[in-house]
Amino acid sequence: MAASEGEYSLHSGIEVLTVWMASETPVIDRLNYLDQATVHNPEGAGLGLATVLGLVELGQRLVHDLAVASGAEDTGTWARDYLQRLSLELHNRPECDGG
Repeated sequence: MAASEGEYSLHSGIEVLTVWMASETPVIDRLNYLDQATVHNPEGAGLGLATVLGLVELGQRLVHDLAVASGAEDTGTWARDYLQRLSLELHNRPECDGG
């Protein structure tokens, strides 16, 4: 049975995130892997979009699970509020001053 496009995307996102989070892997190797998986893949241009979609789907699932674990009754509202707070926190970091 062939995997659906959504399953393929999620798998691609999980694979990229797994490699990215491997602390023993040097950053340059992780960047090269991401570049190859998304932009310069000889198997076709579709992998780049599949990877991005997979990371978005994975992120959505993780935020949903975090909302559930936090005891949220309305996980959608909790997730939007969480992402807004996270965005503001990141924006207010000195290294994110746009310079």
